[in-house]
Amino acid sequence: MTKSNLLTSIDQMILRFWRHMTILLLLIILFLSLYPLPQLPKMGEGADKLYHFIAYLSLALPLAYVHPKYTRLYLLFMILLSGSIELIQPYVNRSGEWFDFLANTLGIFSGFAIGRLSSLFIKNRTRVS
Repeated sequence: MTKSNLLTSIDQMILRFWRHMTILLLLIILFLSLYPLPQLPKMGEGADKLYHFIAYLSLALPLAYVHPKYTRLYLLFMILLSGSIELIQPYVNRSGEWFDFLANTLGIFSGFAIGRLSSLFIKNRTRVS
């Protein structure tokens, strides 16, 4: 398989499954963020923020790659959802933190940037080849 064929396959897969990926990731984030735990897990300093960043980067990436009509509305929804989760967490034996919200928001914007750049790169590479 050539690079161009591989990139075309990746492009087609993302375009076909972006809604499914986004919904699945959203449900996983909701479950992991709001599932009541008897005790919070012990993590190293900053590890929690890295997990938040990666989770929300992964959530925003497929959406940004496809760039549907209402992308800004989806991004606003993700940011508001992230903030809402942080506000709800103290009621389910979790700790809501502003730095978690910041890591989530940075992840959303980073995922959006990487998704858009990847989309442009793959589309340009498949057209040239």
